[in-house]
Amino acid sequence: MSPKHKLPPLFSEFQPLPKQEWERLVRVIIDEPNLHKLNWQYQDGLELPPYFTSEETKEFGYIKALDFKPPKHKIGAIWLRKWLFLEEVTIEDEHKANVQALHALENGAEGVVFEIINDNEINWRNLLQNIKPEHCNLSFVVNTGRQECGQQYLNYLNDAGIDLIKVNGHFLLPFSSHPTEFLEPQLKHFELFKNAVGIRSIDIDLKALQKEDFEIIKQTALALSYLVELVDGLTARGVEASQVFSRIQLTLSLGNEFFVEIAKLRALRFLISQIAKEYPGTSYDPEGINLHCISHLHTNSNDEATNILSNTLQALAAILGGCNSISLAPHDSRNQQYNQWSARIARNISLILREEVHLDKFMDPVAGSYYLESITHQLVKGSWNLFLKIEDDGGYTKFKENEYSLN
Repeated sequence: MSPKHKLPPLFSEFQPLPKQEWERLVRVIIDEPNLHKLNWQYQDGLELPPYFTSEETKEFGYIKALDFKPPKHKIGAIWLRKWLFLEEVTIEDEHKANVQALHALENGAEGVVFEIINDNEINWRNLLQNIKPEHCNLSFVVNTGRQECGQQYLNYLNDAGIDLIKVNGHFLLPFSSHPTEFLEPQLKHFELFKNAVGIRSIDIDLKALQKEDFEIIKQTALALSYLVELVDGLTARGVEASQVFSRIQLTLSLGNEFFVEIAKLRALRFLISQIAKEYPGTSYDPEGINLHCISHLHTNSNDEATNILSNTLQALAAILGGCNSISLAPHDSRNQQYNQWSARIARNISLILREEVHLDKFMDPVAGSYYLESITHQLVKGSWNLFLKIEDDGGYTKFKENEYSLN
């Protein structure tokens, strides 16, 4: 188009309307002098207006699309958003667990999380028969006192001639809400998996804090304080901070507050990256933070459609928020034992969001949303301020000893 035929800027004849004048006109039109009555109320005192202008965005201008780096992978010359679906398998019988894991891996799951729930000796050959640890994400959560499971797993990999460099996943000890008690077992566990660089061995389990019924800002601040105390304890014992951060996994239970869940993951990734930068010698990209999300059926409804919808919204929030992996509980998991049909439905949620909704084609679909950036900003600001108060008051352990209240 030649310069003389170039169209004028759209709406150029309209002058910008200051926020105060815009709000004055709204009060007249809706006949409501107090516009705060229109605000949305969330937990932890989060309060958001139903409208935004560029004036609000100046306060949280540090939250940019370029600052948010979700997990991704490269196919050819194209970068795609990446997340994994990890199906949870409880080990009660090695043969049954193996059949379930193989079925999941052959039908869309990128990995499996085996839950070790008893003290019985595990037959690793039976459990992992025909499973190739180097070709999938193979993870374990130990919910028993048998901490030697990690060594046994490494022995199995060694006997099978599998290169540890090619193995990915996580192998997590029972989480303790007392980092001082957790420190020595965690140090031994870290050293055990030191050469398996693809296996996350340090867990920050936000589910444990959520069980305390803490609201989201308090949960996040506690997770940050716990993280600092754990990292400080390990570095005091000779572990480099950069190695600690590269082996940390944060495990989160999802909720039904769709927009808040998205913002929670974004805020966590931002805040932890800021903390990591404060440790000497640690060059830490926000993309390196590993967030594993687990769905939770908050509703008591036995209606299948309601629970499937809840699972779908939680998975969508986790993916938009930038999770690395998700595990979705089957919609009927409260009422019966594992069955292939309901497990397939849960698995297909992730597949549909990738293959039909094409969420993997957009690096950050919610970038630029004033509403989500405002929620993220409030979570970042509120969590960081509470975290600083906890640290000034003596740190996580003292805060917990004071029954989660400040002096």
